[in-house]
Amino acid sequence: MRYLQLTKGRLNKAAAYARNAIPEYWILSLRDRRLEVYRRPSHGAYAERTLLTAGKTISLLTALALRVEIAALLP
Repeated sequence: MRYLQLTKGRLNKAAAYARNAIPEYWILSLRDRRLEVYRRPSHGAYAERTLLTAGKTISLLTALALRVEIAALLP
């Protein structure tokens, strides 16, 4: 039941962010040890979803020169 509540909450939040044209939305999953990145909001949803694990890096859309190591985000 708890997992379903979390999933529903994530979907609702993502839809709200996309409706308000937030360019990118990140979810750090400590349990799965990965970063979920949602980009390209359109019509209340994100068109792009990327999953990144330790060993990968990502740049913020608003600061392309800034590189974030996924491993640095994980405990």
